[in-house]
Amino acid sequence: MQVLPYFVFEGNASEAIELYEKALEGKTKYMMLYGESEDMAKKYPDFKDCIFHAEMEVGDGYVYLSDLEPGAKRTLGNNVDVHINFNFIEQLEHAYNVLKTGGTIKHPLGDTFWGARYGSVIDKFGNSWSLNCQLPQKE
Repeated sequence: MQVLPYFVFEGNASEAIELYEKALEGKTKYMMLYGESEDMAKKYPDFKDCIFHAEMEVGDGYVYLSDLEPGAKRTLGNNVDVHINFNFIEQLEHAYNVLKTGGTIKHPLGDTFWGARYGSVIDKFGNSWSLNCQLPQKE
């Protein structure tokens, strides 16, 4: 079994892809625009350049992204948080600094009582990120 986060946007998924590729060192492996589907192109001719479905490789997993169909509204809430355990402090700090730009810091980046460097942010798209990297154990 594999669990994949699927982010939806209101016409700005391509901007989110750019941000997440930069923050998470992700690589978009597949992308289909609404205009590339004959059915969707007919149904939504003004939406042809929006993303119907994209798959981004991040570390050992994938994140899916798309733009909602015209008229559909995204509902933001605090019930989902994407948690990432990084292997290297530099990766954590880079992702935190990119994701916080234009967003809101929920928990400032810092060392924790559970032996990790941790920070959490809500990015400029309203998605919540929890970023963690275990520190080397002290002897």
